[in-house]
Amino acid sequence: MNNTNSGSAPAGIQAGYNSSGGTFNPNVFGDVFVIDNANINAAAGDGINAYNYGVGNVSVNVGFNTSIVAQVSATSLNVNGNAPFGIGAFNYGHGDIHVTMSGGDFIQSGSSGINAANQWHPTTPDQSFALVTVSAAGSIHSGSINNNSSATSLPAGITAGFLGDTTPTPNLNLKGNVIVNNAANITADAGYGIKRL
Repeated sequence: MNNTNSGSAPAGIQAGYNSSGGTFNPNVFGDVFVIDNANINAAAGDGINAYNYGVGNVSVNVGFNTSIVAQVSATSLNVNGNAPFGIGAFNYGHGDIHVTMSGGDFIQSGSSGINAANQWHPTTPDQSFALVTVSAAGSIHSGSINNNSSATSLPAGITAGFLGDTTPTPNLNLKGNVIVNNAANITADAGYGIKRL
């Protein structure tokens, strides 16, 4: 239940590129892949936290009959990013996000079960195209803790889409599609079953 060495919230699996100061670095290129076949029970923070502050894709694939439990907020650790997601997948630069759950999988979270958000904030029009895709099977039980983007950002079984930086302010410089293919049974203690940003 301790902070990571960088001072961020803990997670069952934490993988990605974190730039100095937690800002997008356009000079770093690479993809982030997480393939999980293990059962995860996070004492605090996310079950899986995959992120990229450089240019590249973020992909999380969960194998068959896998459980992820992440119900405890990291608030007591005095860090940012306190909402405990089952799977958090975030891109802060140009790139796609793909999250896949398999049959028999189970997520129980204190906030959103899956939160897949592209938070890139280009300041000039960008002609490239980004995707945020979630394919879910099994079951998801999301909690009642609000998402990190604002005090009023309600949780959901699946949250997917684009944010203008870390707020829901539209950014007309960014183009992309959001695709959610859901075959999972979703129980939402608060907020939404599926929420598109």
